[in-house]
Amino acid sequence: MNFQQYQDQVKASCGPLNHRERVALCLMCCNRLAPLYLQFSTTENWGNPETLRQLRELAGKWLAGDASIPVVLRSDLDAAIPDTEDFESGLVSYALNASTAHAYLLDLFLDDNLELVLSVLQACYDSVDFFVQDRLDPEQRGGVQEQQIEYHAAMRTEVGWQFATIQAVQGNSDLINLIRRLEHEPMFETA
Repeated sequence: MNFQQYQDQVKASCGPLNHRERVALCLMCCNRLAPLYLQFSTTENWGNPETLRQLRELAGKWLAGDASIPVVLRSDLDAAIPDTEDFESGLVSYALNASTAHAYLLDLFLDDNLELVLSVLQACYDSVDFFVQDRLDPEQRGGVQEQQIEYHAAMRTEVGWQFATIQAVQGNSDLINLIRRLEHEPMFETA
C-alpha cells in the first residue's frame, strides 16, 4: 500500500469511530511511542517521560469516566517536546513524534476532531518510516526510495497494526481491557 492509499484508507476507517474509541486508539498509539521517548530522554538526558506517562494515565481515567483535565499538564507537555535543532541524535525524531502524539491526545479529550487522530497515527507511521530509512541507509546517503519504505516488513507490520487496532476499538464496549491487553506491545527496537 502506498502512502496516499494509506492516508485515504486510515481516514475512512477512523471517520466512524466515536469519541471514546478515538481516544482509546490514540492512547494505544502513545503507549507504543512512549518507549522511544524514554530512550531519547535517557540517552540525551533531556525531557520528561513522567509527563507523558501522566497523560496516558489521565487518558485511561478519561475513558473510565473522569473528565477532569489538569491545566498544568499542557504546559508540562509542551516543555517535554524537543526541538530537533537542539540534538544531534537520530532519537530526537522519535521523541518529537512521541511527544507531539501525546499533545494531540490531550487535545482530543477536549475536541473530538478526526484530524487529531490522524495526526497521532501519522506520528506512528513517521516513526516507522525513520526506522526503516535508518536500517536501509545507515550512512544517510539519501538513496532510499519511497517504495522500499512503503513495502518494508516493518512498515507493513505498522500499517497492519493500525488497521487491526482501528477495527478492534470500533464498537468495543470494553476499551479499558483492550488497552491493557495491548499496552506493552512494542513498536520496534531502535537499539
